[in-house]
Amino acid sequence: MSHIDKDNAPSLTLIRFANLLGALVIVIATEEGHRTSYRWHCTGCLTERLGRELRVNREEANTHAGTCRALPQPEPTT
Repeated sequence: MSHIDKDNAPSLTLIRFANLLGALVIVIATEEGHRTSYRWHCTGCLTERLGRELRVNREEANTHAGTCRALPQPEPTT
């Protein structure tokens, strides 16, 4: 599996699930040259998984959202 440069690669949020306490679990597509990689990220517990198939990432993100009890991360204060 190649490294995804999340800061410089074009990305697109595809799917958002709410976990048990309202934090979002997001499925993201990232273009890597001629390929697209997928990952999901929980904004509550900060778990992240990388993968090649959208279907697998969607299923894993949905399963995680259905069991994760992490609260949404607090908004940064200025």
